[in-house]
Amino acid sequence: MKKPLYSVSIPPQVFKKNLYQECRHKLDERICRGHQLLEDLKNDAQNDAKSSAGDKHETAISMMQLEQEKLNRQLHEYVKQKDALEKLAPDTIHTRIMAGSIVVTNKGIFYLITAIGKIQFNQTEVQCISPQAPLALALAGKKSDDSIQFMNQAYEVLEII
Repeated sequence: MKKPLYSVSIPPQVFKKNLYQECRHKLDERICRGHQLLEDLKNDAQNDAKSSAGDKHETAISMMQLEQEKLNRQLHEYVKQKDALEKLAPDTIHTRIMAGSIVVTNKGIFYLITAIGKIQFNQTEVQCISPQAPLALALAGKKSDDSIQFMNQAYEVLEII
């Protein structure tokens, strides 16, 4: 039996399910933080409206509205990411790379789930990327022991979970 590249000696199915839960938790945190920032911004706007007048007040209101729009876009993106994540079954082990696969390569471990970025999980660094990311698309359909060239680098598929 091959020694897994992830640090903790747990079955791949358990590793994948736990990693999936960690990704859900990260997105839930981002969504919660986004709601809190929006609430804080609304409170700041109400407090500012009570005590300000003139051009400075109008500028401050415009800046707060721009910030609120930016936060709403981020929050919408986090919700879309969570919806996409929840459509993928964490208990499925793949033989070919597709959305929901954890791909162990010579360049690192990639979870094709949603664009969360790098996370430390069970003493293992995992890059969570969107299944539509260029690297994920280049890896799609490959199986263990396949390799690809991506951005002048060779990626060897060592294991798929």
